[in-house]
Amino acid sequence: MMLRLCFPPHQLSPDCKVRKSSLYALMQSASDPALTPAPGKRLADSGPRPDLRKPPTPKAKRAPKAKRVPKAKRVPKAKRVPKAKRVPKAKREPKPKREPEIILSDVRALAEDGAGPRAVTMMQLHRPLFQEAVKHFGSWPAAIEAAGLVIVPRRLKDRAFTRESVLSKLLELSTVTDPLQGTKVKGHPGCSSLPKWAVHYFGSWDEALEAAGLPVPPPLWKKHLLKPEPLYPDAASVIAAIQARAAAGQSLLKSSLKVKKAAGGDLNLDRRACQLFGGWKEAVDAAGLLEDPLQVVSRRFWNAEDVVAEFRRRHAAGLPVAGKDLHEGPHKDGTLIVAAKRFYGTHRAALEAAGLPVDRTRIPHFTCNGALAELSRRYGAGERIDGRTVLTSSNTGRRLHDDLIGFFGTWKAVLKAAGIPENASRPPHPRHRFDSKSDIIRALRARLDAGQPVDLTSMNRPRSQGGDTSLVNYAREYYRSWGEAVRDAHAGA
Repeated sequence: MMLRLCFPPHQLSPDCKVRKSSLYALMQSASDPALTPAPGKRLADSGPRPDLRKPPTPKAKRAPKAKRVPKAKRVPKAKRVPKAKRVPKAKREPKPKREPEIILSDVRALAEDGAGPRAVTMMQLHRPLFQEAVKHFGSWPAAIEAAGLVIVPRRLKDRAFTRESVLSKLLELSTVTDPLQGTKVKGHPGCSSLPKWAVHYFGSWDEALEAAGLPVPPPLWKKHLLKPEPLYPDAASVIAAIQARAAAGQSLLKSSLKVKKAAGGDLNLDRRACQLFGGWKEAVDAAGLLEDPLQVVSRRFWNAEDVVAEFRRRHAAGLPVAGKDLHEGPHKDGTLIVAAKRFYGTHRAALEAAGLPVDRTRIPHFTCNGALAELSRRYGAGERIDGRTVLTSSNTGRRLHDDLIGFFGTWKAVLKAAGIPENASRPPHPRHRFDSKSDIIRALRARLDAGQPVDLTSMNRPRSQGGDTSLVNYAREYYRSWGEAVRDAHAGA
């Protein structure tokens, strides 16, 4: 059974959907048998349709709007009073123009010691005279020149010298300073501006000396005056230096000359040998020391036979062949030990192949109790027992350090097992070195007696190079400055 529902337009929403109120009323009518149509009849045949719409709610009346208060009328502005017209100033009477002779006489009256006033001064104090002079002569320097005066440069503020006083001062200084250089003359009392006045009056310093009848010194910028004498002036000195190196057992390799001077290097010798002989190899040959060209070659290509031959040659010449001496020292040869390990595996095997005696003594390992006893012995003897010091002290110290680390794992645990306080392994702090001014003065006097420098540049260097930064820091704590501490040390000495 299908039920067709027909709704009037007033029960539909604007988007053609049935309103909820209409559906609710339809559901109520479906439950009422009086409103249910008989079978086969439409709802329209059952009588008039009930009005299911709710009566509209009357809207509240709006309150009447308040009447607008009319705006107050603007008060018209007062009319501006016209300004009074400016009274024209009375024209100044033109000053009488001065003749050029009068202008020059006025300029000469302002001169001092033959020097004309500067343009800035004239603009501030005598502007009319300055303008007339510029108008007549074209510029202020031209007016000064026409007046027979000179213009003093701005840098010469103290007009202490005239032409005659410059010459007399030069003659006076010639008996004290020789040669008369302008830079040296400035240091004399009252002569700081003498070179400038000499250049102002005579054009240059040399011309001033010639006018005074004094010899002209050679210029300081000449290269032959600044260039030092060569350390190896001729070929004989180079040959003597090479022979001295060979007699001292130093290496003749070219690379050994390019290291630091403290390690046996000599760059000046290498440079002069190349200049005088054409190369280092030729210089060694001229000295009669070139037995093998490989002696002076920095880069050498080794084979197994060369390694054995070099070890035998060094042993026959009395040179050390131990690994430590080959790594460092005046007879070191890093390429030899590297080649020995490459061809024979170890340095010891290379010495055995060369038929040389090998020191087979080995440092025995420590037991746990023996290692602790050795460490306690060193602590009781007052030696430093921090890990780095024990490791680098000797071969025995290295073995002791390695065995203790193997037993306990860390150096802190080693000290705890030995019953040694932890802070005992640290080096003494520099704060405990200087406790008063007397300690600082004592340290400074020791440096002065030993001939060591006490300037700040040398003191701030590392301790290995003779510096002492802790002394500088504590001197600044006890004194106002480092210079005051040095003066106190000199006064006490």
